[in-house]
Amino acid sequence: MEVTEEDVDRIIAESFGYYPMGTPTRVPTSTPDPTEIALDSITPTITEGPSPTPSPTYTPGPSPTATTTSTPIPTPTLITEESYMESYQSTLDVLKDLYGISEQAFKEQYRTMLYREKFFEALEPEVPREQEHVYAKHILLETEETALLVLRLLEEGRDWDGLAAEFSTDESNKDRGGDLGWFPRGSMVQEFEEAAFNANVGEVVGPVETSYGWHIIKVLDKSLKAMDEYTYQLSIQDAFDEWVANAVNEAKLEIHSNWQDKIPPIPNL
Repeated sequence: MEVTEEDVDRIIAESFGYYPMGTPTRVPTSTPDPTEIALDSITPTITEGPSPTPSPTYTPGPSPTATTTSTPIPTPTLITEESYMESYQSTLDVLKDLYGISEQAFKEQYRTMLYREKFFEALEPEVPREQEHVYAKHILLETEETALLVLRLLEEGRDWDGLAAEFSTDESNKDRGGDLGWFPRGSMVQEFEEAAFNANVGEVVGPVETSYGWHIIKVLDKSLKAMDEYTYQLSIQDAFDEWVANAVNEAKLEIHSNWQDKIPPIPNL
């Protein structure tokens, strides 16, 4: 992958609203703000923590249908080249005077952004657009003893839906036989997910202990289903994160002991 100086100059010009060739605004990525891009080089980035795993009581609905996006119309030059160069130089002066950011550091932020986009584009063909889903029901019990009792009653021929209504503590679906609908990997707590995806269609498994209690799980069906665009983009992000983690693990990194001396005790912002 290569990002040229022309690529960097082009995206910087676009961020100032200057399109000398009438190039349409980049889609779907919004045009970056020059100052925000520059300040990323000195402002600590907040790392998001892991999202909480939804309760198995969640029944996912159908994915929203993507709307057709119209072809972008070439945007006429919004400002003249002279106005762009004035704004560009003015921004550089402010960043240097207030934050000590050089033009080279300013451009490097855009270069990094473009490399990241190219990397994501290269990953797209390697990330499948379909994901395994399971359709299941469950009966949630407070204790293992009660769960074993329900299992025994099922083996004796008792009706699943009737037992769910009588014993399940999951108020959201007990009157529907504990129906969880279709769900993909990553939407349930780990113990529940492993049991459901490892079971065969028609099989009843359990008791399975999770933080919610003890589950008896009945797998009704399995299928590969197309991801919605949001989930697909998350999968690409996961693939990127995995690649970075592997690259770091394989790299020979040298960490100097004086790195803390390089950090100002009070940020200059």
